[in-house]
Amino acid sequence: MNNELTLPCQHCGNLNRPNAKSCRSCGKPIANGTPTKILAPAQMAGQKTAPLPPTTAANGFADLPLRALVHDRYEILQSLWSSKATNTYQVGDETQPGNYWYLFEAANPNEFQGAQLILDKQITHPAIARTGEVFREVQYDNAERGYMTMEFPLRFASDQMRVGETEVLKYGIELGGALEAVHRAGLAHNNIQLASIALHNGKPKLAHFGLAAPLTPETRQRDIYNLAHALQLLITPPGQTVPPQSPTGAILQRALVPNTPQSFATAGEFAAACQDALENIRRPKSINLNVGKLTDVGVRRELNEDAFAMVEYARAIQKGGQALGLFVVSDGMGGAAAGEIASQIVTDRMMQEFNQTIAPMFSDGAKGQPDYGALLKAAGEKASRAVYDERSRLRNDMGATLAAALVVGMQAYLINVGDSRGYLLRGESMKKITKDHSLVQSLVDANQLREDEVRTHPQRNIITRSIGEKANITVDLFTEPLKVGDVLFLCSDGMWEMADDQVVRQMIQKAPTPQAAVRSLIDLANANGGDDNITCILVRIEDASAAKK
Repeated sequence: MNNELTLPCQHCGNLNRPNAKSCRSCGKPIANGTPTKILAPAQMAGQKTAPLPPTTAANGFADLPLRALVHDRYEILQSLWSSKATNTYQVGDETQPGNYWYLFEAANPNEFQGAQLILDKQITHPAIARTGEVFREVQYDNAERGYMTMEFPLRFASDQMRVGETEVLKYGIELGGALEAVHRAGLAHNNIQLASIALHNGKPKLAHFGLAAPLTPETRQRDIYNLAHALQLLITPPGQTVPPQSPTGAILQRALVPNTPQSFATAGEFAAACQDALENIRRPKSINLNVGKLTDVGVRRELNEDAFAMVEYARAIQKGGQALGLFVVSDGMGGAAAGEIASQIVTDRMMQEFNQTIAPMFSDGAKGQPDYGALLKAAGEKASRAVYDERSRLRNDMGATLAAALVVGMQAYLINVGDSRGYLLRGESMKKITKDHSLVQSLVDANQLREDEVRTHPQRNIITRSIGEKANITVDLFTEPLKVGDVLFLCSDGMWEMADDQVVRQMIQKAPTPQAAVRSLIDLANANGGDDNITCILVRIEDASAAKK
């Protein structure tokens, strides 16, 4: 008989260790049980006492022996993983018979202090792995070690684990929500990696909060980036990326390019995008694109050098229809140098590329998911080259700006060159998606100018990149998942320079139709001075099935 189990239970008769306070079999209290710490493995009767494990081992420091009692509570049942300065065990909880934990042990006594912050804040969420307690303790090698207990059992993600894109969206919803709960409590996980994703009964949980720290803008963005990177590793091997044309790939790409207009501001926003994408995959909506469009010469100009163009397609899918639409705004530059010709070339070439490349791929849905963002970007670059060729032929200085949006179902792709803009209105918010290529924008980026000072700056019309200025122009691409009720708003600088964004948002919300909205906006721009040509396209995403009821 093992001489550790010598204390009989007066209730069931089973033997327990001498210090037990409750029976390991029936769980009832045992009289005269007093806590003490066991430091060495138990020996069979008649054997010499086994030597203690060495103070160093191949993994950097020794594992605790089986059956050792840690913190007067946790019995080492088996060693699970070891590294240079950490050990992980499965332990039984003697204060709660039949309850088990992971016990993480570190040579650094402060290794898990971040998890104590989570405990202090009492942060709970269904997708957060429960931390039991954090403590320090001196062991047989006379060295103080750090400890953390976490709920058991869990399956931790690894480099070999692969799941589908739909499953990753589910993980993004749960883990993004968990991360948002941590951030709202003023903390950052600060070390999200693949092993931080745990699964329990198929449900994901965010784990390993040992390095949690106070939240800052930098740690918030790092957490979102690291979560997206870990999720990407669940789909593809290291070094590969998810195709950006897929809904999952578009979301991960947004999170993996921080500090840009399309980046996720919060983990909750990331989770919401995953939820929207999953809903669109499960139940693709049949939508209408309700469009308003108008251009006006303005008050102070005699020639309208702006141009716009739009085209819509539809393809039957399942029980509904999927919409496709391209919307283009171009502001010609050059005056006597034929700015109106440049803007017309831009819109004509964009429509040509749509009809020749984008629409045919959309119509043939059996060939999979094209990279619509790349197709739109290429169309913008070809439009720029067409303007450059005509400029070279005519030997003048004509050029143009470009803002275009391609709507494919519930996904929007936007491109821009110059200072024509694309916005997304959702609920009470109006977000600028595109980024101006202008002198004043560079001053904003350098923190030398506030965003609200751009409209009145005397050099606001100086453009740093334009369509047709060189043989090859870089066209910026942005992606945005859409919801029913969203509004895409494209406009030339003659509109946005004349009215505050919040005023524009309110007028759009109050207008009975998109066409009424753009009419009111152009009237407002003219009333405020009408310094330039004014062009607006407004696209409202509407549920086609709801419209039929």
